[in-house]
Amino acid sequence: MNYRLSYPFKIWLTSTLVGTLLFVIYFSMVSAAPFEGVFTFFIFGFFAALGTSIPAFFILWLCLYLLTKTSLSTQKIRIIIAIVGTVCCTLLFNTLGVSYAATSDLVLIGAYALPVIVSALVYPLRPSPSSNLVKHSSEMA
Repeated sequence: MNYRLSYPFKIWLTSTLVGTLLFVIYFSMVSAAPFEGVFTFFIFGFFAALGTSIPAFFILWLCLYLLTKTSLSTQKIRIIIAIVGTVCCTLLFNTLGVSYAATSDLVLIGAYALPVIVSALVYPLRPSPSSNLVKHSSEMA
């Protein structure tokens, strides 16, 4: 898979999976009653996050595609992608009606924005020289 597609895909998938997990953990910790159905809540939340964040994936992909055409360093591209991903999370929850006034709303945004930031800085941006992608492209030239 092309790194320009796999990098934002990994970020998007990590954010939806880990973000949903973090929010379910937080929600189950602050609920007064024992929370039954955590697994069902997690599955529903994960698929809801996947469905609603598809535009954010395309924005990350487009941003990465445009940034790799510039002469910016890999670290600067990662930082820009992390910022764009965080803004996408914030705008997504803004369109869903999150008020930013309640602590639980800020935890919800943070649960999804934190994995975006971490994964944008941790996942490798470009393929390594030993990967099959680089070998295949050099053979075709």
